[in-house]
Amino acid sequence: MSKLILALLIPALATGAMLPQFVGTLKQTSVKPLAVEDKPVWDDYGLQDSEQATYELGGQKLTVRAYRLQDTTGAVGAFQWLRPASAKPPGDDLAELSPLSVLTPNGLIIALGNHVLVIDGARPAPEDLGNVFRSMPRQESGPLPSLPNHVPAGGLVPNSERYITGPGSLAKFEPEVSPAQAAFHLGTEIQTANYKTANGEMKLAIFSMPSPELARIRLAELDKIPSLMTKRSGPLVAAIYQPKDANDAEKLLSQVRFQAAITTSQAPENKKKENFGDFLLNLAILIGIVVIFAVLSGLAFGGIRHMRHRSGAAGEAESMISLHLGDQ
Repeated sequence: MSKLILALLIPALATGAMLPQFVGTLKQTSVKPLAVEDKPVWDDYGLQDSEQATYELGGQKLTVRAYRLQDTTGAVGAFQWLRPASAKPPGDDLAELSPLSVLTPNGLIIALGNHVLVIDGARPAPEDLGNVFRSMPRQESGPLPSLPNHVPAGGLVPNSERYITGPGSLAKFEPEVSPAQAAFHLGTEIQTANYKTANGEMKLAIFSMPSPELARIRLAELDKIPSLMTKRSGPLVAAIYQPKDANDAEKLLSQVRFQAAITTSQAPENKKKENFGDFLLNLAILIGIVVIFAVLSGLAFGGIRHMRHRSGAAGEAESMISLHLGDQ
């Protein structure tokens, strides 16, 4: 029996499958490793595994491409990159499953944790997608990077954002800046996005540094690039390369503002304020409860002794011993 179990387990472990056998009622009919292009970009995002599977039932068919990244930051970068320009916002049920989800002309793209799924064909129900993510191995959860939240909304070209975490993605999405000027060894991350203006499109790049002091140093390095307009706000440095109109560039740069979030310990708003009068009242109530308990306990004990004495059940154990010391 043990040999049979081992024989069944070894093939299952050897496949290293990412995707489950079923998506809802659709059964997996084929699966294969997924070849990826632009390997330097995937290396920046920490691609660990990728797989493509086909699911069918009756006349329904869908194809799933799955990517497992190193962490949620890599998943954000891959999601923004894989998302086509024609992608649309998802419905409320899909957005509730993950904020990183869009509808595409062929299906949908969704990222959750460190996994990204690209689905073409029939659109699974959100609960079925949730089951798919829960079944995928080596899951990593964590907060999403905050840098995309600093992207200004006014004039933003939909689905134009790109997340840069290393030299490969920098060369792909922001080639005007060199890796040395970006200084990824210091923890730099970059978010780019395109914007519509009256004089044409502009690309905004926001550099996120670990501290405002490092941002000042990075600003000085970026200012060495000709035709680059920059602005610093806290640990963020915003830059526009060769803007078509300086006024439009200034307006866009002015929208990039860093606001530090400070958490303080605060009492709930509906909590009663404590005062000395409340303390005395509570103390009097506690003393009253103790006194009443003592009186009732004494009465109960005395009553029980009296009843035992009258009934004779106490016996000699209840009699008083007298030493008659006065008679000596």
